[in-house]
Amino acid sequence: MGLVSFITAVDTKLKALGGRVFYGDQINPNTPIPYISWKYTASNPLETIEDFFIEVSFTDSGTDATRIETAVDAVDGDGDQTNPTGLNYYDYGGGSSPSFRMYRMNRGSVPAVNENLLRRELRYQVRVYNL
Repeated sequence: MGLVSFITAVDTKLKALGGRVFYGDQINPNTPIPYISWKYTASNPLETIEDFFIEVSFTDSGTDATRIETAVDAVDGDGDQTNPTGLNYYDYGGGSSPSFRMYRMNRGSVPAVNENLLRRELRYQVRVYNL
């Protein structure tokens, strides 16, 4: 699976789960809130498998964290390994040889530069199969 195909697949899945989604780390400061941004931060090739690490960032406004935590829950999903509703254990390609599978590594808060902003982040390991 090529990098462009991988980025397109993850971006499409995120848009289906979360609404306004941006790929990359350069977000226009005038972008309406709330939004989700994501990027891959590293890759590690291993024979027929390549591991990518991605960060999915959530930005919202206000002081009530209910909406942002609900968005994080929706994107992360229920964690069902057989039929996941979100990115955690998401199996792109299906069957016994997926093109890639995602595993959540971390979920947390991110400090915001503005007291009226709320930020959260999910980190995933994405195992890409190059069979």
